[in-house]
Amino acid sequence: MTHADTHTHNAERRIVVTGAAGFIGRRVVAARLDNGDEVAAIVRPGGAADMDAGARRIEADLSEPSLSDAALDAIGSADTVIHLAGRMTGDDRDHEKDTVAPTRRVMEAIAASRGGSGAASPGAPPDLVLVSSLSVYGYASLPDDGPLDELTPLEPDPQFRDAYARAKLAQEALARRAAQEMGLRVRVVRPGAVVSDSRLWTARLGVRAAGRLFRIGDPIAPIIHVDECAAAICAAAQTPIDRNDILCEPAETGRTGAFDVVNLIGDSPPRVSTHIEKLAETDEAPTSVVKIPWRIAKVAGQAGALIALIAPGIAARLPSLARAEALHARFKPLQYHNHRMRSRLIGHSPPEDAKSAQETMSVS
Repeated sequence: MTHADTHTHNAERRIVVTGAAGFIGRRVVAARLDNGDEVAAIVRPGGAADMDAGARRIEADLSEPSLSDAALDAIGSADTVIHLAGRMTGDDRDHEKDTVAPTRRVMEAIAASRGGSGAASPGAPPDLVLVSSLSVYGYASLPDDGPLDELTPLEPDPQFRDAYARAKLAQEALARRAAQEMGLRVRVVRPGAVVSDSRLWTARLGVRAAGRLFRIGDPIAPIIHVDECAAAICAAAQTPIDRNDILCEPAETGRTGAFDVVNLIGDSPPRVSTHIEKLAETDEAPTSVVKIPWRIAKVAGQAGALIALIAPGIAARLPSLARAEALHARFKPLQYHNHRMRSRLIGHSPPEDAKSAQETMSVS
């Protein structure tokens, strides 16, 4: 099957959205339809009966060993696949079944449809937009109040993180191989904590127990509103990839792949304390907030790291937040930037004065 790689930025396109019935997925489908695109929305069997009538609704269980003919046909004829499907909770076995394996099948289906299409045009939009997460970064090695951006190294010790982070790392490893070995054009987007006007809670705010919220320090929360997140994902699907973030040699198919990474974070992410104040107006409000200084929590995390070295068996039974890597990933005070999102996707240049931009991001 031959695919034209010369779509203009705003041309109508054929888009497949997996996880189309989800919190973000529904908004992505609606936005692509508003753009005039032909959208195939893949949902779980029996789910999303109220899917937007403008979309072609395809029921498919992506956790099954093989994709349905309808899903294969849609993926094979799509200009871009936006892959949102996956689990938010569960253990490693759950995530392998519902997050990692479906990602592998989707990428293989795309590669099979692109196999004979020749070299990819350097200015073409992606074949695949993989929606990942900020959870993939190695937070523990970063200095307090340091910057986190797309150049931050990935987590080197995933065994000390939760199953969700490990699954996202596995998805991205598949995506890199797809670019390098299958010749796919892949754009990975890594949203921060996604919230809406009626869904403000995020685990970045602290630990809930018995109605109380235990707030650890007062870091900046890398929050993005779901509508802005969906808009950025849509932009990721139609904006040409004009640079590679990794080395992509021509694959056996004769196509040279591409791999592009973009963090998705709001322009002025708030401090945790500021966002918690908004919870007071919702049914997500805690009965009280207990403040724990970051320096104390960090010492506890260091103790957990020591236990992991001395008695790995005991450490494996500790709560995830007793491990330094998981604790740092949720609560370490850092600076977050969305310069690449603005310059590569939204079409705005990053602020000229980087120092002023960083100070703006630090404002509560």
